[in-house]
Amino acid sequence: MVNVVLDFDGTLTDADKEAVPYKEIHKQEFCRRTGVPVERVNTISAVLETTLKLDSLEGWVDNGKVVAPACADPYVLTSTVYRKIIDHLNKGLVKRYNLPQTEEERSKLLEELFRASYPHAAVVFRKGARRFLDDLMDEHNVVVVTNSDEQKVREKIGKLTKGDYEVPVVGDARKYKIDDSFGFVPESVRPDGFQRPVFLRRRNYFNVLTKLYKERSFGTTNTFVIGDIYELDLALPEHLGYGVILVNTPGASEHEKKHLESSRKGFVAHSFGEVLDILKSG
Repeated sequence: MVNVVLDFDGTLTDADKEAVPYKEIHKQEFCRRTGVPVERVNTISAVLETTLKLDSLEGWVDNGKVVAPACADPYVLTSTVYRKIIDHLNKGLVKRYNLPQTEEERSKLLEELFRASYPHAAVVFRKGARRFLDDLMDEHNVVVVTNSDEQKVREKIGKLTKGDYEVPVVGDARKYKIDDSFGFVPESVRPDGFQRPVFLRRRNYFNVLTKLYKERSFGTTNTFVIGDIYELDLALPEHLGYGVILVNTPGASEHEKKHLESSRKGFVAHSFGEVLDILKSG
């Protein structure tokens, strides 16, 4: 038996299918708040989505730093697209819309849009998610750690388990938040094959891991962290010495998988069964 820190969105769920209504509400809310016409957003976003998926240097930005690649999942891609929409429209000579002008204002708006839109996401679990969670709970100590609203995630897990058991959940982990004043870890690392730095100073996430250690004895030698986005879920825990498992998705890049496959405590799992095998051997 080992301890497991389990991500939720994209790890247990099919993020692409779940995000369809999320993206529509995100667009409507953006247009309502800024006054940008829906037609204008549709035109710009269609082009941006295609190009940003292919650009490994672009992604979700916090405190001026890319904290996850745009291709990672539809939530990250949406944030990246709308940041670019704001920048594009702000370059116009005539300021017609109520758009944020500073980096701090942009980040605040995008975070508010995420939180307003997430409750409208569909509930679509990955095939085999129920059996996987059953096995995890039977064999290991599990805590779900998510950026999303804790109560909403509890409700979704309740639908998966049909109320047969409860799973501990820590919400609002803010794995994407960078705090440059947090000197406990290096600012960044750059593994072989990565075209840009991977930033580590995610104080909120570090505090969650520290709390789990103090309250549940989830230490680096007896705990695996499982997620679908390397930079958000796994980079900091990997640096700290945890075992980390990347659940392979279309958004996982080849250089991320190659890095983890060559790492002493890093793994790539192509199925839930492989995750369980890794935990059993670990």
